[in-house]
Amino acid sequence: MKFFKSRDVLNTALAALFGMTLHAQSAQKRVALVIGVKNYQYVSPLNNTLNDARDMSDALKAKGFRVIESYDPQTKRQLQDVIIKYFQLLESDKNSSGVLFYSGHGMQVDGSNYLIPAQANPQIKADLDDQCLNMDYVMRAIEQAGNHLNIFILDACRNNPFKGFYRSGEQGLNMVATPKGSYIVYATKPGSVASDGTGKNGLFTSKLLKHMIVEGLNIEQVFKQVAADVSTESNDAQRPWIASDYTGDFFFTPGTNRPYDVEPPTPKAYLVEDFSQNSRGWLESETEEYSFKFVDGKYRIKSKKGGSWFCTLPLSFNTNNDFEISMTLTKVDGTDGYYFGAVLGLNTLNGYFHFMGLTGWGNYVLFNKGPAAKDLITSTPNDVVQTGNAPNQIMLKKVSNTFKLYVNGKLMGETPHEEFFGDYFGFRIWSGEESLTVDVDNFIIKAIN
Repeated sequence: MKFFKSRDVLNTALAALFGMTLHAQSAQKRVALVIGVKNYQYVSPLNNTLNDARDMSDALKAKGFRVIESYDPQTKRQLQDVIIKYFQLLESDKNSSGVLFYSGHGMQVDGSNYLIPAQANPQIKADLDDQCLNMDYVMRAIEQAGNHLNIFILDACRNNPFKGFYRSGEQGLNMVATPKGSYIVYATKPGSVASDGTGKNGLFTSKLLKHMIVEGLNIEQVFKQVAADVSTESNDAQRPWIASDYTGDFFFTPGTNRPYDVEPPTPKAYLVEDFSQNSRGWLESETEEYSFKFVDGKYRIKSKKGGSWFCTLPLSFNTNNDFEISMTLTKVDGTDGYYFGAVLGLNTLNGYFHFMGLTGWGNYVLFNKGPAAKDLITSTPNDVVQTGNAPNQIMLKKVSNTFKLYVNGKLMGETPHEEFFGDYFGFRIWSGEESLTVDVDNFIIKAIN
């Protein structure tokens, strides 16, 4: 495996590398992809789609799912990228159960269904395959993954917003071929449109959130209850529709006598990594320029000849909620004058990320390495950061609309909260033209009350 060095910004080739690390991870038995699109650039925004997506993501996490989240994807390419992530997780465990939830604009033209990203503006039919994602792409990915069960939930049957080139009868979505082991749920029957809702959630999603938490209802019972409620509340104007080629029995919420098919995750903990073993697939590699390896229960990163080195893995969690990210960093040897620490929310498409880190001289920093790069919290003279080769705990807390940076339990600075650029998290060391070796331990990301 190759790894890449960058002195100023990430090489675009990193995107391919970070994607490869997924193969080394063992997927959980319940995985999900949640996509919500609200803020369309060329048509009116939708009212509740992001609420629907975020609430569904939280509900699935509570049921033991590992969730990949994508909110307001701008382009077809971004939709494809998250579907590839989802596919790789499914493919890595054939016994996995998957849920793909999409809330946003969807349309059919000439019998083909399309999911519409935020920047799409098709003027003629020929634009569709360039700007929008054909649902056949998703179906082929699900079929190729070959896993146990795939539930595809489409709350996307709203009126076609691009009215210049489709026939008047082509409203809502068209029924698609159902791959083996799949369970496809439409918010309304083919050829009809769904309500965006008048409250916080769309009509269909509000009922799904209600019934998926009821103990002992299997998948068919859940969606029968959803369909009955939606039909009644809409005076039969909206009737959910199901296409299935799944013969098993699946429970979002098993009864008290039926165990989960996956151990529930540690409550409120998104990631707890003590590096006692490499179960997550962190890079292990050594070249003349760098090394990444596990040593004495720690993850050791070494820059042998200078430069900037990264290793990250994908992790999706709801960053609208309060959280904390912490780790223990120890400079083992090498230069004292350059930063090492945590990569926060790397976007592998454009190389943007946030970073919190330390130096051997006792400096600390939180910076934004985005299109307008800037330090958010900068170091002041202190006796809190242990200099030289001593261990330090560094922590970033998001509390309401504020980032708070702590070192060894002491608050070092505050700054307004900023959204992360992506969903890859890990480590970076930078050593100029010199060598630097750093150990990382106790990497934890968790929600806080």
